[in-house]
Amino acid sequence: MRVKFEKDGVTFEFECEPMPEHRFRALCLLGALGLYGGMMVGVAALCGIPGIGALAVATLLIVGIASM
Repeated sequence: MRVKFEKDGVTFEFECEPMPEHRFRALCLLGALGLYGGMMVGVAALCGIPGIGALAVATLLIVGIASM
């Protein structure tokens, strides 16, 4: 990736390598886990134990499908 700025005859250039794929995947996973944790707290606050049970069943189904 290359960025180039020009102003009043002065040029600033910056070049960097793209993020490695394993780091990108790790950051996406951390973001997804944070969203999931927030959803769990919200469901627990709004629905109580029955909502957490339903969310646990849905989580197991999703994990089972994703691991195929």
